[in-house]
Amino acid sequence: MTSLTLATATYIPGSYDGLTDRFSFLLWGSFLQDNGALLFCVKYQTLGQEFWDNNYGRNYSLQCYTTTGIPGILLRMVK
Repeated sequence: MTSLTLATATYIPGSYDGLTDRFSFLLWGSFLQDNGALLFCVKYQTLGQEFWDNNYGRNYSLQCYTTTGIPGILLRMVK
């Protein structure tokens, strides 16, 4: 099953390290399944301009998996 969801991210003040910025966002719902993946790209708007980052055409991927002893689902970034 494929679906599209938009999530708004918030810039983390003071996160710029000379090369990258950090943002936070919240995802909720039951769409994350064990051994599933969440694919996403990033749209950034500033000063009337729009920028997209899709990991060089591959989209970003979060792999979902469960582990023993830790409740819930862990997400691991796949490059």
